[in-house]
Amino acid sequence: MMSKSTIVIGAGIAGISCAKKLASTPGFNVTVLEASDRIGGRVRPTKFGKNSVELGAQWIHGEVGNSIFSLIRPFDILDQSNTVFPKKHGPCAIFVTQHGDFLPDNIHEKVFNVIDQVFTLIDKIQLGEEPVEHEPLGAFVTRIFQKCNEDNPLHHVEEICTGLLDWMHRFQNTVDGSGSWFYTSCLGQLEYKVCDGNSTIAWKPPASYATLIETILFDNPRSDQFELDSPIPDWIHLNKEVIKINYPGTDDPGNEVVIQCKDGTEYRAEHVVFTPSLGILKKNHLTLFNPILPSMKINAIEAIAFGTVNKIFLEFNEPWWPEGILGFNFIWDDCGKVVENWLPNPASDTLLVEDNGIPIWCRSLLGFHTMKYQPNILYTWITGPPACFMETLDDETLQNTLVKVLEKFVGGVFPVPTPIAILRSSWNSNPYTRGSYSFRSMETEDRKATAAELAEPITNSKNSPMVCFAGEATHLHYYSTVHGAHDTGLREAERLIQHAANSPQTSNDDEKRSKDSKTVAEDVCCTILNFI
Repeated sequence: MMSKSTIVIGAGIAGISCAKKLASTPGFNVTVLEASDRIGGRVRPTKFGKNSVELGAQWIHGEVGNSIFSLIRPFDILDQSNTVFPKKHGPCAIFVTQHGDFLPDNIHEKVFNVIDQVFTLIDKIQLGEEPVEHEPLGAFVTRIFQKCNEDNPLHHVEEICTGLLDWMHRFQNTVDGSGSWFYTSCLGQLEYKVCDGNSTIAWKPPASYATLIETILFDNPRSDQFELDSPIPDWIHLNKEVIKINYPGTDDPGNEVVIQCKDGTEYRAEHVVFTPSLGILKKNHLTLFNPILPSMKINAIEAIAFGTVNKIFLEFNEPWWPEGILGFNFIWDDCGKVVENWLPNPASDTLLVEDNGIPIWCRSLLGFHTMKYQPNILYTWITGPPACFMETLDDETLQNTLVKVLEKFVGGVFPVPTPIAILRSSWNSNPYTRGSYSFRSMETEDRKATAAELAEPITNSKNSPMVCFAGEATHLHYYSTVHGAHDTGLREAERLIQHAANSPQTSNDDEKRSKDSKTVAEDVCCTILNFI
């Protein structure tokens, strides 16, 4: 069988999963072109503090049906006891107002009861057990929250109740990747499927998501590494930013795709698997592909939402917060002031407007939380336009602002020292990601866009898959997850393997080998007869 030349664009989880499977399959010649100077994509473990932190994907979400969990579980490097979601019993993050008032235990119990009810309903939506309408997720949750609050008021101060709803809003945004749950589709929640089991499984240090990368590439993890620094396979080429993909269209019998890179190099292949983020497709698809992509795929690229979620880590000399808590959940006053935050593109001047000495963008901070294996670190999540704006600030300005926020919320009880180090992600301004992960917005529903359309390969007139698409956004049910990215990489590898097995070329090769074998056998017989 002739070798099938295949180029995989992108060395994130989808790309390396696809490439490794093809490279391990006889008959495939694989090359991976990665635009940046590292592999991993939106998986980025980084040394910080006493261990490592994950600037990108952090947890393994679920156990049953999760391919990543199944792959890693035998090595006993996962912490399945880890939990970060709000709960009524055991360690929890404390709710505190911007005036420094800590909610009493009886209010905490009421809050967690409502949180349980609301998030249980969201889970039921995803399981198809709760009827929903074509409306924003925020409208649905607000209605449920208000009903729960009427039946059993959370607090006698209405502003506290509104602040708690606002906190739930920020929390759900970090889950979905949305800047506002008023953009997130309620019906879209039906598409996402939850893997049963612990949804926030952590890595046991020194293992990290670098361990997953090594397991995919080399079959066995190393337990002594914070970051991936081992040699990579020679079929992965770094610093190869692809700027043009020339492919034969559906009416063209051509069987070659020509790839042009920013450094002037050119590659030719029978098949290409495109795995960069949906954010890259949104920004570059019109100039990247020649001819331009079919209208159905362009609609999916434009309409499926892609959000920015960032994390900020602060390291201190020692813990100054109470032992045994998971952190602080922020309850802001006058939540109407964050309306501007929820707009698609608020002006920077708007986000810098201060309220009681704190810029408006800070109202998107979820709170500050502890890390199980990092005793001296607090970290926070931020989403949407404020997350994008945060990336533009220098480290000193950002750190000073965050200390002011901590002082406002908890400084009256716990003196807040100056951090000794700061680290943050910047997924929106990263030229090779342009965001964090995908979700289903109201526009997605209105334009009837689907992940299946995003995943549909581009074929030539002979129905050969010339350009395939993988990555979390192309998964019908596990979008926004690492296991979704992994599964789509394997999906496209299997597509090409099956195509090769069923292609006329393969049959012709087999027939030719059969004829060649027959000719050799006849020659041998003739030679033997000549000696008789």
